[in-house]
Amino acid sequence: MEAAIEFLNEENVAIRQDEWDRIRLEIKYQIRDAIQEAIAPPPSPTKLQQFAEWLKKWGGITALWTIPLALLAIAIGAIYVAVARVDRQAHFEEKTTNTLNDIDAHLKKIDTALSTSRIERAASNPTDKSSAIEAKIALEEARKGSIQLSPDFIQKTGSAFINVADRNPSAWGAALDFVQYKTYANSVSVTIPKTSGNKPFYTALHYTSPIGMKGPEITNAGIVPISSSAHFDYIGQTFNSSLTKGTGAIFAKGGGIVLDNMDIESTVFDGVHIVYGGGKLILKNVYFVNCTFEMPEKANPRNLAAAILDTSPSTSFSGE
Repeated sequence: MEAAIEFLNEENVAIRQDEWDRIRLEIKYQIRDAIQEAIAPPPSPTKLQQFAEWLKKWGGITALWTIPLALLAIAIGAIYVAVARVDRQAHFEEKTTNTLNDIDAHLKKIDTALSTSRIERAASNPTDKSSAIEAKIALEEARKGSIQLSPDFIQKTGSAFINVADRNPSAWGAALDFVQYKTYANSVSVTIPKTSGNKPFYTALHYTSPIGMKGPEITNAGIVPISSSAHFDYIGQTFNSSLTKGTGAIFAKGGGIVLDNMDIESTVFDGVHIVYGGGKLILKNVYFVNCTFEMPEKANPRNLAAAILDTSPSTSFSGE
């Protein structure tokens, strides 16, 4: 299995999502049949030969996809052997569940390898419009399939599109797709603590919402010295300078916010629509989780996109 997955990283792999869906469907049918065989009397010695015949039938089609038949043979063979060994008299349900979980983990590895291969290929030629489209599709499918791509990989491939965005408008759209995927990845890796549900401890908290959108729901958690407290205000505002304590963290959920001219620290944006036109901005220890972004292709938005794509889940940024 591992060898077959490694093969998927080679440049000659090209498979469309609808084709892979057909393969997965066939594998699921084989899982069902294998379980039925495990429940029934001991399987026939010719069962693996039947698998071989099935693979032979699919050979002409899969050759067009340039995906090795070894991948399917290993996957389906592992399914059958694992299920056939299930104890038919004791703890069948528990063992079958564990076996199917193992199978699902293997299929997840294959999905991840395919997504990685597609995105890596697109990032190898970021000035090509079709590469931007392919990256967008692959990232969306990865998100819907709950596929976790590594932070290093997302930073590397996303940066390839950011670096050519000033010469290729479609590349900038792809770069924002990478930024959005990074915030999806944060939704899995970042644990958001429960808040008190109270209004922030500050006497003043200011922000601007995008036209036609309501602002996010604001809550807070913790009380700390004002020198290390969270910020959520316009740059240069000193309404809270007389306080000795402030809130430890601010949470903004839903709605939308304009980041231009904002000074934000120790804040989590959860499902917020982010608008940034490229003005002055100070971010420190800010988390974007499942957010969407509306930013023009300019120097500061490009730099902010690069900062969000950093391997750290939190973002710090200064734009003048």
